[in-house]
Amino acid sequence: MHSGLMAVGFDKYGDRTKLHQDPIKHLYDVYVRINQDIITTPGLDKLANQYFKQMEDGDPTVLSLWQEFRSLSIDFYKRIYKRLGIEFDIYSGESESARFVPQAYDLLRKKGLLREEADGAWVVDLEKYGLGICALRRADGTTLYLTRDVAACLDRAERFQFDRHLYMIGDDQNLHMKRLFKIMELAFANEAEVKEKQNQDQEQHWSRSLQHISFGKVQGMSTRKGNAVFLEDILDTAQSTMLEKMKENQAKFDAVRESSSSGRGEGGEKGSVELVADQLGISAVVIQDFQAKSGKGYEFSWKRMTESTGNTGIYLQYAYARLCGIADKSGTTLNTDANTALLTEPEAFELANMISQYPEMTLSALHTLEPSTIVNYLFGLSHAISSANQVLQVKAVAEKGDTELAEARFLLLWCAKVVLGDGMRILGLEPLERM
Repeated sequence: MHSGLMAVGFDKYGDRTKLHQDPIKHLYDVYVRINQDIITTPGLDKLANQYFKQMEDGDPTVLSLWQEFRSLSIDFYKRIYKRLGIEFDIYSGESESARFVPQAYDLLRKKGLLREEADGAWVVDLEKYGLGICALRRADGTTLYLTRDVAACLDRAERFQFDRHLYMIGDDQNLHMKRLFKIMELAFANEAEVKEKQNQDQEQHWSRSLQHISFGKVQGMSTRKGNAVFLEDILDTAQSTMLEKMKENQAKFDAVRESSSSGRGEGGEKGSVELVADQLGISAVVIQDFQAKSGKGYEFSWKRMTESTGNTGIYLQYAYARLCGIADKSGTTLNTDANTALLTEPEAFELANMISQYPEMTLSALHTLEPSTIVNYLFGLSHAISSANQVLQVKAVAEKGDTELAEARFLLLWCAKVVLGDGMRILGLEPLERM
C-alpha cells in the first residue's frame, strides 16, 4: 500500500530534479501530500492498491519507478550510516524475497496451516494461540507484510544458515512478530522435534531461534501528518550546537583547531573542529537515545537531543578527553607492573571496583541486548573517574620524585581510560582525545 501510494503521489507531485537533489526529503514531501489527498479523494486508495498489484504482477514500468526510489534511498541511508560509523554487509528488503512467496504458500499448505476463505483470501488460523486469523493473501491475489516476512525468513534460512535471527522492530509490531514466529514454529514443528532428538548439544532448529528486539517510539512525530524530524537535521543541529559551545572556551577551541591543523588523525582532517563538533553531537544524540531501556518511548525535543550537561554523551567524552590530557601531561610512563598496593585512597578503590565490573556489564548487555546497561555503567565509571581525578594527582607526585606512586596512579587511570573508551566504541561512539 505504501509503495503504491508513493507511486500515485509521485505521478501527481513528483519532481525528478528534486528527487535526485534530495531523494528522501522530496519523497517524504510527496508522501505527506498524497496522504492528505487520500482523506478527501475517494478511490485514491484503490488506485494505490492497483499500483501495488501491478508491482506484484511484475509490471516493468511500475517496478522501474519503485527500484529508482529504492536505490536513491539506500544511497542516502549509506551516507547517514557512514556519518554514524555504521556499515551493513547487505541491504535487503522484504521485496527481495518475492521468489520465496510460492514456497511459503506451498509449505503452509502442506503443513495444513493455510485455509482459503469464501472470498478467495488465504489465511492461517491462530485463534487458539490468542493471535487471531492471519491473512497471507488478499482476495485479489496480492501478498501482505506477514506473507513477505514468512518468505524472507525462508530466504535467510537458506542463504545464511543462521544461528540466531534478530528482528529490530518497533513495539507497534509486537503482534505481527508473534504471529510470524508462531507460524514458523508450527510450520517446522516436526523438523524441530527431530533435530532436538538427534542433537546431544541441544542445538535448536533455526525456526526456534527467531527473536524480536522491540523498541519504543519517539513520540510526537508522524510521517503521514508531516511532522517527522529527519535524523540528518538532528545531527546537523547537534553539530552546530556543540560548535557554538566549543567556542565559549576560546583557549580550548584554539587548542583543538591547532591540533587538527597539525595533521593529527587520518587524512589530516579527523581532528578538525567541525568533525569534533559532529562527534560530540552524535554522542549527545546516541547516548540520550540509549540511556533508557529500549522498550521505553520518549517525547522528541530539540533540547533533549542536544543536551550537554548532566549525564550525557558530552560528559562521557569529557571524561575520556580529560584522562587523555592527564596521560599527555603527567610526565609518567605506563608500567603495568606498578605497585598498586600504594593505592590506598577510597576514590582509588571505588574506581578500581567500577573498572572490575566491566566484563560483567558487557556480558549482561549481550544477554539482554540492552545498550542502556553499558550507558549507565559508563556514567558510573565517569563519576568515579571524576572523583579520582581530584585526589589521585599524577604529575604533582611525579615532580616530587615519588615515581612509584605516580606509576600506580597512572596505571589505574590508564585502565579507566581503556575501559571507558572501549565501552563508548561498543555504543558506536568515537572517543575524542581533545574537545
